[in-house]
Amino acid sequence: MANLTYLYSMSTALLSYTSYDEFPIGRGLPHFIYDRVNFAPEVLPWSTLLVPSREAVLPMVSGGVPVDWGAWMPAMIWWGIFLAACGFFALGWGVVWRRRWIDVEKVPFPHTQVAISLVEKMTSKKPLKERLGLPFIVALIMGIAYQIPLLLQYMFPWFPDIYGWRTNTCLMGTYYLDSSSPLAGIAGFAQFNKNPVFVAILYMAPLNVLLGGWLWYLVFVVLMQIAYQMGYYSGILEMSGCGRVWCGTQGYRIGEPYKWDVFSTAGVTIGIFVSYVALNRQYLVETFNAATGKLGRDRLEEYDRTEPVSYRNAYALIAGSAVLIIVTLMAVG
Repeated sequence: MANLTYLYSMSTALLSYTSYDEFPIGRGLPHFIYDRVNFAPEVLPWSTLLVPSREAVLPMVSGGVPVDWGAWMPAMIWWGIFLAACGFFALGWGVVWRRRWIDVEKVPFPHTQVAISLVEKMTSKKPLKERLGLPFIVALIMGIAYQIPLLLQYMFPWFPDIYGWRTNTCLMGTYYLDSSSPLAGIAGFAQFNKNPVFVAILYMAPLNVLLGGWLWYLVFVVLMQIAYQMGYYSGILEMSGCGRVWCGTQGYRIGEPYKWDVFSTAGVTIGIFVSYVALNRQYLVETFNAATGKLGRDRLEEYDRTEPVSYRNAYALIAGSAVLIIVTLMAVG
């Protein structure tokens, strides 16, 4: 069990570091490497703690030369410290909220359910075929049949594009529209997901969550079309799907009148956080009192028995990692 836990932890960390699906961690060093090669230092003056100089990065693209470890080591150390600090910060809050999320609210975590199911199958005493079962074997074969061709076409340009992945595909596995698409006339429609992994994961999401996402996306599309008819987002119908989301001042993120990036990132995210903390303020006060020893002895002994880490250590972890995150970010300006 311990080995499987370590394997899951390392695999998750590797995915977060290399995948574009994990913002902001997944858009870390690879993102800055791209910027260093494609933009002048005057445009994006990144610190050498974030990414080495252009002269040190370019040999990675051409290959066939020794690695300049002296140039790469500062960035590797900085990213290692930053990622570790973010991980410990999240771990500390995970301990603080564990009892509320798991024991009281019983919040579903679909992605972890996959890992739990795999552990249960691997640690069972039943024969291998009986442990896995036909659905799991079929799903495993389908997953390999989907993922291996994508990996090979990324590695070898000559490998055939079996799934059309080289055509109008964003990095997270979505198909983006171009101006020739019959759906291009819908201002609020930019991409649709063709990555079956996301579909499989969402099958485990609660129905009310799926309904909410579907409903509010329709509201978004209607509002975008109304704004376009009123003269906003001019030229957006000629943009590709990725451009509608990311490019220029007419895209969804910063275009008038909605400025969805400000609304969602700064407004909704902060609103959810503040409202959830306000609704659970008594719970947080209780955990903080437990950390400072202000609760009764019986309650403290109960928490010591039921919690994997004491609240005192959890809050110490949060405070220490928060300071480390601030220091590392200040170091790069």
